[in-house]
Amino acid sequence: MEARYMFKKRFTSILLSSLIIIGSTSYINNAVKAAGINGWVKADTTWEYFINGSLKTGWLQIGAKWYYLNPDGSTATGWDFINGYWYYLNVDGDMATGWKFVNGNWYYLNASGSMATGWKLLNGSWYFLNPNGDIAANIWIGNYYMGSEGAMLVNTYTPDGYYVGANGLWDGKPRRAKTVYNMGETAVIHDSFYGTYELTVNSAELSTERNEYWDTNPAQVYKITYTYKLLSKGSEADMGLWIDGFDAVTDGTGEAGDSYLITPAREPKDLYNVGDFCTAETFVGVNNPTTRLVLTKSYYDYNLESLVGHITFNIPTK
Repeated sequence: MEARYMFKKRFTSILLSSLIIIGSTSYINNAVKAAGINGWVKADTTWEYFINGSLKTGWLQIGAKWYYLNPDGSTATGWDFINGYWYYLNVDGDMATGWKFVNGNWYYLNASGSMATGWKLLNGSWYFLNPNGDIAANIWIGNYYMGSEGAMLVNTYTPDGYYVGANGLWDGKPRRAKTVYNMGETAVIHDSFYGTYELTVNSAELSTERNEYWDTNPAQVYKITYTYKLLSKGSEADMGLWIDGFDAVTDGTGEAGDSYLITPAREPKDLYNVGDFCTAETFVGVNNPTTRLVLTKSYYDYNLESLVGHITFNIPTK
């Protein structure tokens, strides 16, 4: 009699273990319920939580962490819309709070776990979360400018030249004319003759090419790659915009260099249509080895027959 009892007990234990390994959810739930188990149980590809053998659904707090269990008992992960709010559940199922980087975008999850939208004051800085929750950056929100990391700029000029005060509000004054640009930054130039255009210096590379017919032999020759784009036409609409290099160049010590005649692989071309652009190359020579070039581009008012101004590009050299 005792041997039959021990065999039956062992067979029941093996059967229960087999049901859990097989992973059939209905069998698992019945087995767990019968056993009155508390805690997590692996079911197929998800986890379920039981309290006294009963399957838990909805919000569940374990220690300091919150989990959301779907109506079928499975653990929610990723974005989930629950009772009118968006939440993000980490890969282990615990609810995310604070900043969260998801698929290339930053989001902020409130202390309750709900996704934040609109204005948010965090650690002394204001942020704006778009209606879909991702952070606004490098953009105006009304009369406030959100910086590259999303924080509202204060007491400074915005990248497009407007001043914002201590409360982040634009002071209402016209933008400051920017005259100095770095490599990769785009200058907008207003030329009454050719029209308004963008100009960007893309790169400056040391070149070994030399022109044997050139009068001087500069210490260094650099290949400058630049892009210009026609934004609007000027008074001579039938003439194309053609930007052939720069008007002046100096090295890091301030000594003047010069354009250096080498036929580039990418020559400038005329732009006749608004929106057209061209990437071209030019060469400059300097008398001293340098780690920096200053390129100057002047623009004119042909109606007044005078120089209106100029912009400069500070370019580190390779």
